[in-house]
Amino acid sequence: MVKIDEKRRFFGITLSQRAWNNILVYAILLLMVVFYVIAPGNVQKVSQQAEQLEPMQLMPSDVRLQQIRIADRVYLNSPQGWVCQAPCSVSQQAAQNLAQHWLNLSITKTEKVGARITDVELRFAEQAPVKVTLFQAEHPVIWLPRQQQAYTILSADISQLLGQ
Repeated sequence: MVKIDEKRRFFGITLSQRAWNNILVYAILLLMVVFYVIAPGNVQKVSQQAEQLEPMQLMPSDVRLQQIRIADRVYLNSPQGWVCQAPCSVSQQAAQNLAQHWLNLSITKTEKVGARITDVELRFAEQAPVKVTLFQAEHPVIWLPRQQQAYTILSADISQLLGQ
């Protein structure tokens, strides 16, 4: 049985059991503070990664898309709805579906870019045109050159975005 005033010896230092317990508690607290001070960047990186995985819309809801140019086809937003400009044999319903897929595009940031498919030019009311590039990877990827960033497309596949 251990006596209350019993002394313990460790690495040549003799202290009571209570004193050794206090030293252990303070050592653990000091270690926690050291790790917190050294690694706050890791906490920021984790929060940034979580933010990157959060889905977002490619286009805000208040943006008025006027034209979509894919290869040799031009889709226009006319008073009657979306139409494919001649010489194009795409129905008005197919043009409307294509435009809706572009307007409702959900994306998340990614680093992976696959094989290049095509460039797409998007024209907005009262703004300069925006050229984006579509890639085929595990999931479709869109490259936004103004942001120098690739995004994984969540809400559509390549055939829906190309009107095929």
